[in-house]
Amino acid sequence: MLASALVGLFRYIYATLLRSQCRKPWLIVAVAFALAALALPVALKLDLNSHWRALLPETKASVRDLDQIGDQVGGVSTLTVALESTNVEAMQRFAKALVPLLNQALAGKILRIDWNIGSYKDFVEEHKHLFMSLEDLEEFRDDLQDRVSYEKLHANPLYIDLENKPPPEIDSLVNSAKEKAEARSSEFGHFPSGYYVHPDGNLLVIFIRTNIEGGDPEPSKALIKRVTDIAQSLHPKSYANDLKISMAGDVPEALEEHEAITEELVVATTATIILVLLAIFIFFLRLRAIPLLGLSLIPPVVLTFACAEYAVDYLNTSTAFFGQHCYWQWG
Repeated sequence: MLASALVGLFRYIYATLLRSQCRKPWLIVAVAFALAALALPVALKLDLNSHWRALLPETKASVRDLDQIGDQVGGVSTLTVALESTNVEAMQRFAKALVPLLNQALAGKILRIDWNIGSYKDFVEEHKHLFMSLEDLEEFRDDLQDRVSYEKLHANPLYIDLENKPPPEIDSLVNSAKEKAEARSSEFGHFPSGYYVHPDGNLLVIFIRTNIEGGDPEPSKALIKRVTDIAQSLHPKSYANDLKISMAGDVPEALEEHEAITEELVVATTATIILVLLAIFIFFLRLRAIPLLGLSLIPPVVLTFACAEYAVDYLNTSTAFFGQHCYWQWG
C-alpha cells in the first residue's frame, strides 16, 4: 500500500514538472540558473587535496596507522633550505644567523630545524664505543669466546695444542674495537663544524621539519614564502657575492605536483567541454544546439559540486575530474 502510494506521488510530481517545463520554460530556466548562482560560491570553496591519503577513507586501518606514526615520530614533511656558495665560512655564518630568526618566526608552526650536528657529534664521540655495528659485535663475541676457550684448554697441563694459529689476544680484540669506533666517529669529518655541508664544499643545507601534508597547498606556500622572506631580510649578498638560496625537499615537491595536477585538470576539463559541444554541433548541425544543450549542463554541475563541498569538503585526484565526467555523461 505504502509503495504504491509513493509511486503515485512520484508520478504526480514528475508529471507536474513536465507540464511546467512545457508551459513556462523560461521560468524553469530562471529558477535553475538562480539556484546555480546561489550554489556557485559554495562550489568555489571546494578545494583539491592531491595527497594520496585523500584517496582512502579516514577509517581505513592504514590511514589510522599513518596518523599514529606521524604523532609519534613527527615531521612527516621537510622543507630544505639550500645555500650555495664557494665560501664555506660565509654559508656557515649565514646559517648561524638565519636559524634563530626561523625558530622565532615559525614557533608553533613547525616541529624543529635540523641545521647542526654539533651536540650529536659530541655525544657520539663521548660514547663512540656504544655505536658498534651488529656485525662488529658478533665478530667480537665470537673472537672472545674462542679466546676464552683457548685459555681454558691451555690451563689444563695435559692438553696438547695441535692448532698452529691461536685466536687473537684480549688486548688485540679491544684495540680492534677501539679502531673501528674511531673510524665510525671520523665519519663526522664530512660535516665541517657540524654543518650539513656537501663534500664539494659549495652547498650547505638546513632541514625544516613540519607536519604539512603534500595535498594542502596554502600552508606550503605560506611556509616557503615566510622562510624566503626571512632569508632575504639578512641580505645574503653581504655574506658572499655568490651566495644563493633555494628551496627543496618534500614541501615544494608536493606543491609542484599539486599545481601540475591542477593544470592538467583545467586542460582536461576544457578539452572535454569543447569535444562535447563539438559532438552536439555535429549531431544536430545547428549552432543553436550548442547553447541550448551546453548551457543546460551548467546548473546540475554547479549544484553537484556545491553538494560535494558539504558532503566531503574536498576533491581528491580521482574525484577532481568528476566535473568533466558529469559534462560528458550528461552531454
